[in-house]
Amino acid sequence: MLNLLLWWGLILTFVTALWHGSKRLAMNAGAQECEDHGEHYLCREEHAKGGRLINLLLSFEIPRHLSFRLRREGWFDAFGKATRLAVEPQAGHSRFDEVFYIDTGDQPLIALLQAQADLRATLLSLMLRLKSQSARLLSLSGEDGKLHLYLHVAPVRHVGRLRGECVGWLAPLLQALRRLPAAHTGAQRSRKVKADLPRLVSFGLFTVGAFAAAWIAFVSPERLIDAWALFVFSLAPGAILFLILLLWAVRRVDALSNRHRGLFEWVALALPGMVLCSFVAVRGINLHLDFAVPQAIPVHDVGLYTTYRRKVGTIHHVGFKSDHPAIDGGHSMVIGASHYRRLNATWRGTKSDKATLLLHPGVFGFAWKEIIP
Repeated sequence: MLNLLLWWGLILTFVTALWHGSKRLAMNAGAQECEDHGEHYLCREEHAKGGRLINLLLSFEIPRHLSFRLRREGWFDAFGKATRLAVEPQAGHSRFDEVFYIDTGDQPLIALLQAQADLRATLLSLMLRLKSQSARLLSLSGEDGKLHLYLHVAPVRHVGRLRGECVGWLAPLLQALRRLPAAHTGAQRSRKVKADLPRLVSFGLFTVGAFAAAWIAFVSPERLIDAWALFVFSLAPGAILFLILLLWAVRRVDALSNRHRGLFEWVALALPGMVLCSFVAVRGINLHLDFAVPQAIPVHDVGLYTTYRRKVGTIHHVGFKSDHPAIDGGHSMVIGASHYRRLNATWRGTKSDKATLLLHPGVFGFAWKEIIP
């Protein structure tokens, strides 16, 4: 049981990391209050295991209605634009648009970058300064009333000096953002909810599928004779449903600047989630909608026993022998705790001379077994 909980904890950790992404950086736990160039801000350092400083996060106060993200444009962003999955707002300056990828639907902010050449020049100068110091911009984002500057500073020797320079470079941008009028956010919020719906669906598919698969692997009784064959069979309906959901997600999410990354996150969760859900659904139908008469096979030398597996706990088994050609030699299978107690009470002990093994054909033709007194 402990192994199940640990495995499930890893799943939740993966989903949370993928779900929140860089939003974890907005958490100011352990941040220190600092001041440079008359600007008050929060500073948080991220260290490697050896204590070496690797990343630096600076957080400034901005209006809460602003929501945007600037980052270095990478190959995946270029792919998204080339395939028209994403439509990036352009600042109107070739060098700026080449270096930065703008992820926002805030029209006043886009207009600000398009109109003020000094802000574009300041941000480009900041990039050059970081490059000269062997530092690297990871992201510059605004959300929940905070402007977050996230830097990789592993090779930098004088981090405090670089931090002060960054605050000086960002001062014009901060002042301009604080002067921006509050825009009507209803349509933008509705658009964001619409874009997040596929992600919620993929999160639900992954959560349900992973939990059900973990339950089958660690807790449920062993019933299927060939579980792998049923899993392969379930891939076809799972693939069909996944393609249907993918088309729905593509149509659901508008051509946002971050659409390609959102769809990638959706696929990363929905694909394994749909595979697992398809297997769980096909397995359940194969087991519980089996109305055919099972084949009764007499077995002998039946015995109940338990084993203990570290991090899992007690596992209940039933062992038996049979001379029937469908059951070659001795066999053992895992049963549930309630089934174990029921057989133990019926046999008034852990052994019985005779029992019956029911071999169910399965509604999809994948046989499964059940032992009865």
